[in-house]
Amino acid sequence: MKDFAGFLRETRGIPDTRIPYYLHWVSRYHQFVQENSAESVGTDGFARELGNRHEDWQVRQAMSAVRLYRRYRTYERFRPANERSAAPPESAQWRETQEETIRVIRLHHLSYKTEKAYMGWIRRFSGFRPEKDPCQLREEDVKEFLTHLAVERRVAKATQRQAFNAILFLYRHVLDVEITGLDGAVRSKIPRRLPVVLTREEIARVLSRLPGCHRLMAGIIYGGGLRLQECLELRVKDVDCPQNRMTV
Repeated sequence: MKDFAGFLRETRGIPDTRIPYYLHWVSRYHQFVQENSAESVGTDGFARELGNRHEDWQVRQAMSAVRLYRRYRTYERFRPANERSAAPPESAQWRETQEETIRVIRLHHLSYKTEKAYMGWIRRFSGFRPEKDPCQLREEDVKEFLTHLAVERRVAKATQRQAFNAILFLYRHVLDVEITGLDGAVRSKIPRRLPVVLTREEIARVLSRLPGCHRLMAGIIYGGGLRLQECLELRVKDVDCPQNRMTV
């Protein structure tokens, strides 16, 4: 499964936060195949089995994971034997750089979520140029990596921007190098879509179906425009009932 996780990350561009779900569904698929004695039951049988117990969106997620896993097995089967090993081992310089990056991120008091995202992109960047140590990387390497994300991975504009921010942090705060001249990098483009906005009546119906604490949280998030994590981190002293005021 470790190699499959690497395939999802490096070849398909699946974010680290979603990989555990893919691994879960593939494990369930293996279990289903073993219980039914043969893989000849196929993915259709697995989908029917899931449909009896899970929501439609979960079935779609599971089948997407299984399709990618079967593609991964085909991909591995036809790769030359000398290329089937995992990604090249990181050099000592890259390991030290990554440890220093984590230390600097925490000195800047960035959130743990940001730390995970930045470190994920920095590891991908090091894998993109495994033959180079951090001190050997230049603007051209960054430009090629960003272009690779847009053209080959077809990532969204926000994803490419997050990758750039992570690498910029690495250069500016860890390697102490200012990078410029990235205008030539291909930018990701996605069509702008108007958001779906529920009416007040629809919101009221949704809230009416939520129990107790969940209804209170949903009402605070909707009424105050809070993020989920901001709501979860609220404390009693943050709520001033006489003044009808809340400190976020």
